[in-house]
Order: sequence, then structure tokens, then C-alpha cells
Amino acid sequence: ATLMGYIVSDIICIIVLHRMDLMVLSKKFIIASVTMGMFMIMWRIYFSSKVITSTALACILISVLMYLYRTDLFKLFRLIKQEVKK
Repeated sequence: ATLMGYIVSDIICIIVLHRMDLMVLSKKFIIASVTMGMFMIMWRIYFSSKVITSTALACILISVLMYLYRTDLFKLFRLIKQEVKK
């Protein structure tokens, strides 16, 4: 119940801040959030007792998120590579 209250209050704050133009939401963030939410609901209802299926779905989710944030990941890897060289 506490976690659900936290999630609902976060969603309300994000909606209000977005409507007031105090926060910018990228399409990438919205897609990632909806995908994660759908995964959590599907896992809880259908796959929580099926280890192999839930692991495969988690791998698919990670792949989708890595694809969405691929440019950010490349930037991060470049930054880490530069720091290691120093």
C-alpha cells in the first residue's frame, strides 16, 4: 500500500509539473516507463512462479531498454574509457 501511494503521488507530481512546463518528458522515458509497468504487471499476474519465462521476459525488457537508451550508453562507455586512459 505504501509503495502504491508513492507511485501514485509521483505520477500526480509528474503530470502537474509537465502541464506547468516545469518538467520535460521525453518520448523515450514515457516508452520505457510504460514498458516497465507492463512488465511488472504481467510478471506479477502471470509469470511470478515461472522462473524461466520471467527470466526470458526480463532479458527482453533489458534489450528494449538498452535499445531505447543506446546513445546514452555509448556516451557513458566513451566517458568511462576516457577516464580509464587517464
